[in-house]
Amino acid sequence: MQKGDLLFEDTEQAKKNKEVVLVDTLPKNARNQGSINLGLQIVSETLNCNIVKWNDKLSKKYKQYAFNIIYPTHVFNMVSFMLRNGIEPLKSQRKGIKIVAGGQGISNLKCLDDIVDEIYLGEFDNGVVADKNGWTRLTKLESKEVIDGSKAVIEITRGCKYRCKFCEYGWVMGGKYREKSWELVKEQIDVCVAQGIRTINFLSANFGTYSAIDTLFEYCAKQGVQILNRDICLMDAGKIMKWIKPHGLNYLKIGVESFDEDTRRKAGKNITDAEMEDTLRQILAITPAIHIYLIYGLPADNYENWFKWIKKLGDIRKEYTQETEHLFGTDTENTKNIRIEMNITNFEPCKGTPYETEACVDFDHKNEFLGKWTQALKNNGFYKVDADADYKNIKGRWGRKEKSYQLLMALKTSGTEITEAIIKAYPSGIGRTIKDKEADKFLNLIEKKS
Repeated sequence: MQKGDLLFEDTEQAKKNKEVVLVDTLPKNARNQGSINLGLQIVSETLNCNIVKWNDKLSKKYKQYAFNIIYPTHVFNMVSFMLRNGIEPLKSQRKGIKIVAGGQGISNLKCLDDIVDEIYLGEFDNGVVADKNGWTRLTKLESKEVIDGSKAVIEITRGCKYRCKFCEYGWVMGGKYREKSWELVKEQIDVCVAQGIRTINFLSANFGTYSAIDTLFEYCAKQGVQILNRDICLMDAGKIMKWIKPHGLNYLKIGVESFDEDTRRKAGKNITDAEMEDTLRQILAITPAIHIYLIYGLPADNYENWFKWIKKLGDIRKEYTQETEHLFGTDTENTKNIRIEMNITNFEPCKGTPYETEACVDFDHKNEFLGKWTQALKNNGFYKVDADADYKNIKGRWGRKEKSYQLLMALKTSGTEITEAIIKAYPSGIGRTIKDKEADKFLNLIEKKS
């Protein structure tokens, strides 16, 4: 498969004649569906093309279809669009139409070579030329602000300062860390404010490490701008601590990954248990809620330490709640109800990362772990004892179920031997989650083929 050139063969002519259509493959019920997809907007502006949804049926044919794929399972929605619009999925049988795909969900896949003419790797801004490996990396970050309704997004960095060994973005897709100049960010804030927009997401994988972070907070306060960002790296928390309360950041999402210090250290997150406890205590002293991201299945993780942390967090939550109850009573607006949620996702060994050869999740072990996890959450007051805990109703998700996980890993590790299964499994597309019965449709097709 060619990389990084097909889309540019007649880009100017295509822009002039509107011969490219950009297809958004995000399911309707995906998380953050109301947020702005900056990558989609950048590509649309660069190609001067219309954006359509994957479940649209178009009234005309185009010469090129470009698909934005945020997550690997969205490839099924790409195929669904093709079938709905009379486009032959197999490129060997397709004439006069080019299929291009890009986005973080597809750049590391090898299973679409019989379907897609080109997988565009990297950053598609203003026709930047690809390197010898097919990746594009802008040296200077100058993306425009994007306004949608009452909200806006302004990108402030690309790439990641950290190299966590499990992270596909950090090792494969993100590239070198780059920052947008404060002068340009300030100009873009002013553009938003001039249009009455005062709710802005400052897009960054390392929000807290932006070199002008203090200036950014100060200027937003001056302009009355509400900062939407809630995701922070644990290592960066100290850099925004003083801004949490003044800017009303009353809910923070924090990447912890593991409650075992040794596992974190080996994976590249060099923060001790003592440092983490001190950071979490400082945050909870000034904001009432945190959401902790965890990864189940990291190499040699010690889950006994996870249960110790549940006890510790339960005690901290009770301690902070009781402090305000002692001062204000239990029925006043001043009582601080501490909310701690824990989101567990599955470890995915990804090609190009130091952990690419590590084992996939063992679901016999995971199911045993979840039984103990549920009881520990109950014992420490994180939800009602009489509630039934499962993947759907627990506070904080538990990651994909086994068959959905197998489906995902098949997409990430297979080649063209699964082409037929990709085309046939979901002609109507997929949503946010894939139930066991739905996953079986794909897995059974793969098994029959093998």
